[in-house]
Amino acid sequence: MLMQKEIVPQMAGAAVPGGKTFTGNRGLDIEEGLIFEIGRPENTGVDLDEPLPFEHSLGSLERPQPAGLPGLSEPEAVRHYVRLSRLNYAIDAGIYPLGSCTMKHNPRLNEAMARLPGFADIHPLQPQSSVQGALELIAELARWLMVMTGMDAVAMSPRAGAHGEACGMMVIEAAIAAKGEGETRKTVLVPESAHGTNPASAAGAGFEVRPLPARADGTLDPAEVKSRLGPEVAAIMLTNPNTCGLFEKDVVEIAALVHEAGAYFYCDGANFNAIMGKTRPGDLGVDAMHINLHKTFSTPHGGGGPGAAPVVLSSRLAPFAPVPFLRREEGGFRLVEHQSEAPGAFGRIAAFHGQIGTFVARFSHYFSHWGGHGQNPHSARHFRRPAASRRPHATTYRQRRARTSPSGHGRPRSGQMRRAPRFDVRRDEIRPPPGAKKAPARKTPAAMTGRPDRRPARRRHAASKRSCAD
Repeated sequence: MLMQKEIVPQMAGAAVPGGKTFTGNRGLDIEEGLIFEIGRPENTGVDLDEPLPFEHSLGSLERPQPAGLPGLSEPEAVRHYVRLSRLNYAIDAGIYPLGSCTMKHNPRLNEAMARLPGFADIHPLQPQSSVQGALELIAELARWLMVMTGMDAVAMSPRAGAHGEACGMMVIEAAIAAKGEGETRKTVLVPESAHGTNPASAAGAGFEVRPLPARADGTLDPAEVKSRLGPEVAAIMLTNPNTCGLFEKDVVEIAALVHEAGAYFYCDGANFNAIMGKTRPGDLGVDAMHINLHKTFSTPHGGGGPGAAPVVLSSRLAPFAPVPFLRREEGGFRLVEHQSEAPGAFGRIAAFHGQIGTFVARFSHYFSHWGGHGQNPHSARHFRRPAASRRPHATTYRQRRARTSPSGHGRPRSGQMRRAPRFDVRRDEIRPPPGAKKAPARKTPAAMTGRPDRRPARRRHAASKRSCAD
C-alpha cells in the first residue's frame, strides 16, 4: 500500500519547523553581519597605484587618522550588494498596494528606452550643443503635457509629487507678491479629501492652512468653499479625483468662485490618470497642477524613485515659473538658467532641468499609447482618447520611434519622428508653425484596429511578414 505523509497547512504567523539554524542561514538567504563587522581595513577589491607626491590645501582640516572604512574583497563586495538587492520589494516580488500609484502600466521596454546609451550616458554639465536631441525630447514632452492638460506653461524640473506641490505654491506666492498682496493673502484652503502632502506643502511655503469639510458623498460643496473665501485666501489645493476616488463634479463652479475672490486654484494631479483623455484641467479652471510621471505615465514608482512631477501652469501663473526652462532659438534649444532672462521667475527649485531617464520612459509610453501610426499630436480629438481605451502597439514600432540620440544623429527617417515646433515652454505658443505639413497617416495592421481584414489571404500574409520585419 502506498503511504503518504499528511501535510498540515501552517497557520499564519506560526513558526516554521526547522526555521532556525546554527548559522542563521535558510536556504539561499544568507545571514550577513554589518559591513563594519565583516570588513577589514587592510582588504580591498581593487589595486590602486601609489599617488605621486603632491601638496594638499587642507591645512588643519587634514584627517589625523585613517577613516576606518571597512575593506572587502571583490567577491565579498559583490555578494554584499547582491544580498541587499534581494531585500528590495519590487513588482516582480509582489503587488505594490499604494493607491493611485497602481493606476499605471510599466512595460519594461520603456525602461530599455531610458537605458539607451545616448540618453543614459549624458551628463547634466555637458555643453548644451552636445545634447540637443535630449533637449528636443524634453521640449516635445513638455508640449504634449501642455496640450493634454490645456495649460499654457510647464516647469519640468520638479522631482516628485510633493516637490511639484512646493513648486506650484511658490509660483502662486510669487504671483501674489507681484500683485502687492503678499502681506494679506496668507491662507490656503485644503479639503479633507485632498492628499496628505497638500497641507504640508502649503505650510512649507509659508501659508496658513484651513481645512474644508466634505459632504456626505465625499465631495466638496461649492457653498462651503464660498463661505471660506475672502481677501486673505491665496489659493485652494484640491485633489481631483479626490482621495476617496471621486471626481469633484462641481469643480468648474469652485474654480469660478476662487478666481472671483482673487485667489488661485491648485490641483493635485496624482490621480490624473483617471481623467486623462476625458477632460483637461485647464478647461476646469485649474491654475497649477503637478503631474506625477512616476504614476500616470509608465515610470516605476516606489522604493525611493526615480520620480518626476512637471507642474503645468495657466497663463495667470506662467510668467512666474522657475528656471531653468527650455527656449527654442534659431540654432536649437537653449536652457534659460538665470533670472536675469526671466524677471518673473521665483527662482530655482532644482539644480538641473529634470530626470532625463524618466522623461525618456514617458516619451516611449506616449508613442505606444497615444502617438502611434501617424496620428496628429495637435489634434484635440487625438488627445481626448480616454485613457482606459489606450492600447500598446507593436514593440518594434515603439523602439524605432523612440530611438533618437541626444546629439541628433541617427534620427529616424522623415515622417517617423516630427521635430517639435518653435515654442517656449513658458508661453502658450504650442501650436505647429503656420504651413506645417501634417504627417502622413501610417497604415495599421487590422490586428491593432479590431476591424476585419478583407484583403486576399496572400496579401494579408505578406503584410504580416512585413510587420514582423519592422
